[in-house]
Amino acid sequence: MAAGFKVWNNDGSVKFDLTTRLTRLVGSIGTGTQDSFIDVPTQGNNVFFFAVTTDPSRPTMGMPNVTITVLSPAVSRLAWNFTDNTRTSCTLYYGLW
Repeated sequence: MAAGFKVWNNDGSVKFDLTTRLTRLVGSIGTGTQDSFIDVPTQGNNVFFFAVTTDPSRPTMGMPNVTITVLSPAVSRLAWNFTDNTRTSCTLYYGLW
């Protein structure tokens, strides 16, 4: 196991340390209810993301489809679009690995 990267704690819970070079959480953005995108400087790394709804009463309903497109070795585009009539705003957290 690499130093600085934990996948478990002594109490049995799972933990990922996103402060290491292996993975780094870069930022977050609110999607609102409109299709859009953000360009992420990658510094030659890959982009990852996860989405969290801002409406706990609808945890998965109306979430956007999210795609990652590599525009160049230095920049990737994180884009989202809604396909359902119901649109639920969410927060996209993104980072590099």
